[in-house]
Amino acid sequence: MLGVDRLPAAFVRSDWATLAYEGKFNTIFGEVGSGKTWVALMMAIERLHAGRHVIWWDTEDQPSTLARRLQVLRATDLIGHPALKWTNGDFQDNPAIMAEALEGLGSGNGPGLVVIDSATSFGCSSDGGNVAAWLKAFIDPWENAGHSVELLDHVPKQRKDRPRGGIGSQAKLARVDGSALYLHGNPWNATEGGYIHMQIHKDRHGQLTATLMGAAATITAEWDGPTLDYTVGLPNAKAEAENLEDELMDALDQAGPDGVRGGHAVRDLLKGKRAKDIDAAREELLSSGMIERVKEGKAYVYRFVG
Repeated sequence: MLGVDRLPAAFVRSDWATLAYEGKFNTIFGEVGSGKTWVALMMAIERLHAGRHVIWWDTEDQPSTLARRLQVLRATDLIGHPALKWTNGDFQDNPAIMAEALEGLGSGNGPGLVVIDSATSFGCSSDGGNVAAWLKAFIDPWENAGHSVELLDHVPKQRKDRPRGGIGSQAKLARVDGSALYLHGNPWNATEGGYIHMQIHKDRHGQLTATLMGAAATITAEWDGPTLDYTVGLPNAKAEAENLEDELMDALDQAGPDGVRGGHAVRDLLKGKRAKDIDAAREELLSSGMIERVKEGKAYVYRFVG
C-alpha cells in the first residue's frame, strides 16, 4: 500500500501549509543579505513557542546579534530562554559536547531544531570535493537522533550557476531529505520595509504546497519605529512580478550575448506564464536598465545587461 513517508510540519504558512520537514535535513540558500538568517530565526521562534529546543550554531555573529533580532521580531520572551542555545562550539570533534547537545534537544516537546549558519563558515568545501565527509560530520549526528536540521548556504557568484543551488550544491542537495528553499528579494533594513520571496528548489517528499512558478511564500515587513510587523503568506501580485523579473533575467543571461529576438521569444523563454505578466516584467527591467532592447533589422533583440 502506498503512503506518505513524511509530512512537512514546521514553518507554518498563513494558509496552514508548512515549508520544512521535522526530523529531516532542510536547507535555505540565497545571496549574502537575502534574509536567510531572518527566515531561519522565524522557524526557530515557531519551534520554541511549540515547546521544542533549538541549537543555533553560528561562527559569523555573536549571541547579542541573535538577541537583537529576536527583539525586532517581537520575541523578547525568548532572549535568554534555556531552550535556545547559541554556540560556535566544535561538536563533531568533541563527543561530550555532542552528547550534551543531543540530550538538551531531546528534552523538548518533540524533535529539536539545529540551525547551522552557515555551511561555508563551518568549512564546507565550495567545490564539492569533500562535501560528503562534511555532511557526515556536521549533519548526520543530529538527524540520526531524530532532530531537524536547517542549513543556511550561499549561492555561487555567477548568476547562471545560481539556479543549481548553494555552493557545492550537488552533494548537499542529494543529501537533503526535507526541503530546500531559495530566497531572494529586498530584505529589511533599519529604516525601510522589505520582503523575502521563497521558492521551492527541492521537496524530497513532494508534500509542500507551491503556488505560481514554484513560489512557496513571501515574508513582508514594514517598519514602525523600533518594531517590525511580518506575515508569512502566499505570494502577492508584486512578489510574483518580481519573481518573473528574476526568471527573465536568468533566461536572458543563459541565452548569451546574442540575446533573443522579438517580444514573443521573450515570452517563449518562460512557457506557461501569462503574457501580460511577462510583458510587465520585461518593461520593468527595461526601465531599470537591467536588460536592453536593440533594434536589428525589423526586429528587436533583448539582452541581459551584466
